[in-house]
Amino acid sequence: SRAFSVSREAAGGSSGSTAGAPKRPPCGASFFDDDHSFLLWEDVQAPGWETSQQAGGIRREGTEGSAETERPSVHSLSSILCWAAADRLRRIAAHFLRDSSRAEYWQRRAVKMHEEICRYAWSGQRGAFTTYWGGDIVGPSLLRLAEIGFISSEDARFRGTVRAFEQDASLFAVCLTSSDGSPMPAGDPERLAQLGEKAVLGASSACFMTNTLLWYCEALRSTGSVAESRRLLEALVACSTHRGILTEAVDLRSAELWGNAPSLTALLSLLRVAPRLSRSWREV
Repeated sequence: SRAFSVSREAAGGSSGSTAGAPKRPPCGASFFDDDHSFLLWEDVQAPGWETSQQAGGIRREGTEGSAETERPSVHSLSSILCWAAADRLRRIAAHFLRDSSRAEYWQRRAVKMHEEICRYAWSGQRGAFTTYWGGDIVGPSLLRLAEIGFISSEDARFRGTVRAFEQDASLFAVCLTSSDGSPMPAGDPERLAQLGEKAVLGASSACFMTNTLLWYCEALRSTGSVAESRRLLEALVACSTHRGILTEAVDLRSAELWGNAPSLTALLSLLRVAPRLSRSWREV
């Protein structure tokens, strides 16, 4: 799988002539709200960010001069989607094809992937799964772990991941503007950590991807915070156009819609979470 073979060089840049290149995560993150630079960059594959073709990571010198192989830096959700593919193929082989040998084959592959992902994507220090293997930041994509079926919504690891995302949420704002109108350092972990919750609560403008907010709605719902999830969903729907159209992003302060409209991914996210939060006819 490509997700299991992206090297640390692709995640951190290479030395030499590309030392001054802007740091960018693997491009897979761009599709899951973990990296907003794709909204601003015309050239996604910037110089120094060529994808590595090495399947086994990169090599480094050990403490005694022996060569060791580092684990590759992998976008966690991309690897989890690989697991999901193997898991669904197992189900297809078992329930539709009635092929026990193929079902067992995909079961072994899925179990191996699951174990490896849990080993490298989990951060004991944060008590959460992280955006990249061996990282310490929790991005929006990880709010989907329970929905995909990788772990249960009742699993303490998922609840810990949701809490950790709440702490890191300001890192994934499309833009933050302070009360005096000056831009805040969105994407700067150290500076935003110093500001704490004031980074968002004290901002005059706090714009987030609509998908991120809807994924957060579903994560809240699945972990039992139904009332809080419904309030956020109702606020987002109130921001939509008179036809219920959502854009790519929304300013949580002004309720102003940002970006292209309609946003298909935002509408699909809305169609997933809204029925789950809707009251049944018996409750109306």
